[in-house]
Amino acid sequence: MSKGFYIDKITKCIEEVATGIPHFTEVLPATKLDLKDVNKKSGWDFPWKSFLKNPERSLYKLVITGDQGGVLQGLISLQIMEVEKYIELHHIENAAHNFGKH
Repeated sequence: MSKGFYIDKITKCIEEVATGIPHFTEVLPATKLDLKDVNKKSGWDFPWKSFLKNPERSLYKLVITGDQGGVLQGLISLQIMEVEKYIELHHIENAAHNFGKH
């Protein structure tokens, strides 16, 4: 079953709903080590490790700025189409710990 998505407002950061506290973020290249615990059991829907094997696509992670633990907040897989001059988004997913009850 797909979780779908709902956009309640556009922000320049991740905002903690319970407190309203903003957590500024960075988008960085993802590595195999970043995906160590990314699987169905930990709440991820897509097979992110397999996406690293495709040399035509790039994989990026969303992390909170300054978070020394580097906890993943989300992942995105994309492909830069050089000739056509656009970016093709293949997969995007929010970390399961960012979903609330509703």
